Amino acid sequence: MSVATAENRQLLNVGCGRHFNPAWRNIDVVSYDPQVEAHDLRLGLPSKPNQYDMVYHSHVLEHLTPADGQRLIEECYRVLKPDGVLRIVVPDLEQIARGYLTALEEACPSLAESSSDEHRARSSAKCEWMRLELLDQMVRQTSGGLMGPAMQSAKSEMAAYIAQRLGHEVCYAQAPAAPSKSSSTPLPPAGNGRPPARVRWARKLIKWLLGPQALHWLDVGQFLDSGEVHRWMYDRHSLRELTKRCRFTDFRVCGAKESYLEGFADYELDQVAGKVRKPDSIFVECRKPS
Repeated sequence: MSVATAENRQLLNVGCGRHFNPAWRNIDVVSYDPQVEAHDLRLGLPSKPNQYDMVYHSHVLEHLTPADGQRLIEECYRVLKPDGVLRIVVPDLEQIARGYLTALEEACPSLAESSSDEHRARSSAKCEWMRLELLDQMVRQTSGGLMGPAMQSAKSEMAAYIAQRLGHEVCYAQAPAAPSKSSSTPLPPAGNGRPPARVRWARKLIKWLLGPQALHWLDVGQFLDSGEVHRWMYDRHSLRELTKRCRFTDFRVCGAKESYLEGFADYELDQVAGKVRKPDSIFVECRKPS
C-alpha cells in the first residue's frame, strides 16, 4: 500500500527529534518544528487506547531507565489498535560490542603478526572511536561528551569511518547546539542572556550552604536528567524479552526498509535518500495481539 492510499492510517512517532514525516503524529519532549507536539514522554503517551496502527520510536528507549523504558512500551501497547505494529529502533549493543572487539584485535595484533606504524595508528583510532561509541553517552557529564569533539576533528579516513558508523546523524555534529530535551532544566535565560533572578539567587544560596562544588553537582545532575545520556543499552535478546513482558507478539528483527506495515519505507523514517539513517541501529517490530 502506498502512502497516498494510506491516509486513514493513524501513526504515532514518539521522540521524533528533527526527523519526522507529516503523515504521522509527531511528539517529543522538545518541539523543533510546529508539526511536532511537545510532551514529556515519561508522563505516558497523550492518546486514547486502541488509537494507532503503528507506534514508532527511534533512539528514544535507550535514554530512559529500564523501568521508564518498560512503562513506555506498555504505553505503546495501550494506544495501539489490535494487530497494531510497534517499531523500535535503538543503538545495537551487540553490533557495537562486536565492532569494538574487532577494532581492538586490529589495534593489538599478536607478537607474531607485523603491521606498519600507519596501519596501527589507523586501527588504534578506530578502536578509540568504538570505545567512545560504546561508553561515552552513558558516562558523559557535558553535552556532546567526547564524541562531539571527535566527530568535529576527524579527518579523511577516520571521518569516513565515523560516517559509516553513524550515517546521517554525523551532520548534527556540525550543527549549532540544540535545546536540551529535558523536562526539568532550569528556566530559560532572561532577555539579556542571564538566568532569571530567582535562579541566580538559588545558585548563590546553594553555594553558600554547600560550597562551590555543590554548583558543579547541580549542573551535572541537571545534565544527566536532560535526556541526552543513555540510561541503558539493548540487543535483540533484551528487546524480545522486554516486548514479551509487555504482551506483544510476532517479534522480529528486520531491516531499515522492512516492516509489517506495508509501505513503511515510503515514509523515509529509517533512511535518507535510500541510505540507512542510523547504521549503528537494530530495527525490531512486534504486534499487539488481536
